[in-house]
Amino acid sequence: MKRFLGDLGFQVSTASSAEISLGMLEQNRSDLILLDLLMPGMNGMRFLESLPPESEQPLIIMSVQGDIFTKLGTFELGAVDYIAKPFSRAALVARIEANLRGV
Repeated sequence: MKRFLGDLGFQVSTASSAEISLGMLEQNRSDLILLDLLMPGMNGMRFLESLPPESEQPLIIMSVQGDIFTKLGTFELGAVDYIAKPFSRAALVARIEANLRGV
């Protein structure tokens, strides 16, 4: 995914855990966050709960967990979009571009 998005001209940073990602966000602001709910250590829902309230960048969830309660929970915690796996790369890029435009 990093290489694919990088080849399209996006500047991409990755983290191997939610804890590392939170540290990265303290150092640098991102234009958008792509988040998988299933991660080692802290899961995606806890990550969402840990984001500082002043975080304003759009956050898109990518997950195999497609039940309505999980989706609604991510929106309540600040996610702006949710894409269920498996998804097409074209659909992901369309959602990234729409969220970066503020649509």
